[in-house]
Amino acid sequence: QWNSWKAPSVSEKENTSTSITLNIADLETEGECLVSHYNISCQAVGGGDTKQKMFHANEELKIDDLLPETKYNCTGRIVHTIPGSGAFETPWSDFVVIETAPLPLPEEVSIFAPVTEVESEDSTPAPVTEGESESGGEETTETDHEGAKMNIGLKSDGNLGTILALWQCLIIVPLTITLN
Repeated sequence: QWNSWKAPSVSEKENTSTSITLNIADLETEGECLVSHYNISCQAVGGGDTKQKMFHANEELKIDDLLPETKYNCTGRIVHTIPGSGAFETPWSDFVVIETAPLPLPEEVSIFAPVTEVESEDSTPAPVTEGESESGGEETTETDHEGAKMNIGLKSDGNLGTILALWQCLIIVPLTITLN
């Protein structure tokens, strides 16, 4: 009876560019016999890259670290636990050829941060009550602002947000790069 045991059937469940997940079906007992573990072997068609792995009974049958866009010959067998007889290995299944997926395309990445909205001078500030400055402190006198007259820099004419948006469209967007 043990010499005529049917080999299991192996089929593809899922694949990515670097992994293959398999299903293995027991054609002899249709799942009635206790499983100790599974043995899976996948070899690149034409030789080279070979992966072999043992999986426990309830573990996902996933072979990792494969090459993208590569065809693999995969086979498997079931090791049963037979009460009173110990472990029994089924014959290896027929090979199934499975091709890993291509590598995913890289996402476009910009090396510049997005331009944020800039408050223009046209915005209406909250009203200031008498005896209080805009900063929330005591009212200041004109002499307190003498140092501010020395500030050097660009003065916004209310169009700064528009200028920054145009700058981003004309300068930054064409400089976007694609990382490989």
